[in-house]
Amino acid sequence: MKKKHRSISQILDRSKSAESRRAITINWSKSWENETMELIRNLEQAVRAMDYDQLCINTRQLKAVTQKRFGALPNIFMHLTKAGAAEKNPEKEPEPLANAAVQDIHKKQDVPKEPDEPSHAEEQHVPGICIDCGVSFNAKTSRQKRCPECQVEHNKALRLAAAKATQDVKRDRPLLDIMEGYITVKEWASKHGKSPSSAQNILSNSPTLVPAARKVRNPRGGVDIWVVPKETIWP
Repeated sequence: MKKKHRSISQILDRSKSAESRRAITINWSKSWENETMELIRNLEQAVRAMDYDQLCINTRQLKAVTQKRFGALPNIFMHLTKAGAAEKNPEKEPEPLANAAVQDIHKKQDVPKEPDEPSHAEEQHVPGICIDCGVSFNAKTSRQKRCPECQVEHNKALRLAAAKATQDVKRDRPLLDIMEGYITVKEWASKHGKSPSSAQNILSNSPTLVPAARKVRNPRGGVDIWVVPKETIWP
């Protein structure tokens, strides 16, 4: 079953301890830093290579990541503040979650698993950034460059472009009037007592034997067809 994507606010809501919330916040901050540094490196490479297209893509990605992360900050601080107030008691001072998260952004440490998460084998994912919308997502492989939503739109655009290209090519091909001087391969083979497949093989593999043959758009639709002049002799 595919794991449903959850926002940082939803993850913090499900967390039951201050230590878990602290670890989640630190991990989220590290992820933000890694995404930003990777995009900056890509921008530097695009500038050095004078690649304008890649420069525009990385700029949009950096803007999208920054807007997404800064947009989530108010909710994160609200969750941490509410959690600290709920756990406050006379015997123990509340843990400064927000300050600890800011101080430990650059520290390397293992993030413990949330206690309320079920322990079961899950499909491994690779952190990635969508090249279209710039939003981070969990990729199934390192070769996956688009988030699932953008991949669906990308595939749809490819299918539409391929269909349009096919229509353009067919529209540009000459359409002979088969009733005026030309007959189909099937009719030509039947006229000489041959099978249509043998005629098709001649035209496909040895077209120089019948130089007057033409491959044209089928007026009934479907694949293109071979036509030859009515008086063409069998080679």
